[in-house]
Amino acid sequence: MRPELLCPAGNMERLITCLTYGADAVYIGAQGFSLRAKGANFSLNKIKEAVSLVHLYGKRIYLCLNAYLYDHQIKGFEDFLKQLEDVPVDAIIAADIGVISIIKKHLPKIPIHLSTQANTCNSYSVSFWKEMGIKRINLARELNLNNIKSIRKNNPEIELETFIHGAMCLAISGRCYLSAYLNNRSANQGLCTHPCRFLYKIRGIAVEEQQRPDKILWEYFEDEPFSAFFSTEDLCLIKYLKWFIVNKIDSLKIEGRMKTSSYLGPVVDTYATAINDVLNKRFRLDKYIKELSSATTRICNTGFFLPNRRVAVLTPSKQKNPIVFKVIKKISSNKYMISVRHKVDCSADLEILVPGLVRVKISANTYSFEDMEGNILKEVNSGIECYFRYDTDMLKENYLVRGYL
Repeated sequence: MRPELLCPAGNMERLITCLTYGADAVYIGAQGFSLRAKGANFSLNKIKEAVSLVHLYGKRIYLCLNAYLYDHQIKGFEDFLKQLEDVPVDAIIAADIGVISIIKKHLPKIPIHLSTQANTCNSYSVSFWKEMGIKRINLARELNLNNIKSIRKNNPEIELETFIHGAMCLAISGRCYLSAYLNNRSANQGLCTHPCRFLYKIRGIAVEEQQRPDKILWEYFEDEPFSAFFSTEDLCLIKYLKWFIVNKIDSLKIEGRMKTSSYLGPVVDTYATAINDVLNKRFRLDKYIKELSSATTRICNTGFFLPNRRVAVLTPSKQKNPIVFKVIKKISSNKYMISVRHKVDCSADLEILVPGLVRVKISANTYSFEDMEGNILKEVNSGIECYFRYDTDMLKENYLVRGYL
């Protein structure tokens, strides 16, 4: 069985990148009702546009409505659901049981997937949610492989989904109150300011537990530098893809609706290729790790997946090889309109990211950049659109090109 690769799409451009590089399904947020309220969301019209595009690709699209709502928000939520009646999303992702009951009332034909925010961590909870009509459950991130295997064995008839890559949360299943406490912006309303990533400085503290007199459990000193000691490392389970396939996990999920296309392209490509490689019995772990290391900016480990231990998987690459542009469209056999993502000049080698982890080198001085009037540019800056000239049949619309700077 080939598991679904489920990828995050914070806007249309990122959605297209995920589809280009191998996503089987994407998940998007609705403005005001998902857990990324300050960005990475779609208006109603954009949701309709996204659904049409994804289905044109023959893929699936899920809509996140996983915020925990208060009474004063319910009327607006119901009004929004009424506007979704003719929008054929493949499923809705929700967490709050009250929100789920409202969705079932207004949109009874749309399947519901239970968000990881619901903290489903045992077989009895899974059975309960199945009886409630839930089609798929995104299991709690705190589970290890034995927990997941047990749930799969005890609940063979419901779809299971797990996170395999991306940011981890300080709190249990994302239910964090640190942002609400510090900044009056609740993570459970989609307003998280990510204070766990901030840098803090201890002014001097030593902690001793009552039943362990004279034993210091934690100690910090005033002269220590600022540190992000609340922050977790990211998750990377690329090494264990075969385990998920053997144990019949239906959907493997990448975190990151706030991530850019420059991150999503290589990450989605790596996991899509690795899943195919497992099925074709040619797993290439070193290749995957190298690719993911070039895309990430944070240390990654195995999270809670391995019982009683956490293993480091990869660290960010020291070599500077950013995504420098994305192809908007092909103009002629050797001319492309591009969107520049990183400053680059013609003295740098480039590399086309072809889906399937195929990487095609473009040697320095074999290509050129042109402005809209056709003038040759010696260098281009991030944020502009211009033309790229290079004679190849390997460069296609929506492909990313990386630089070695």
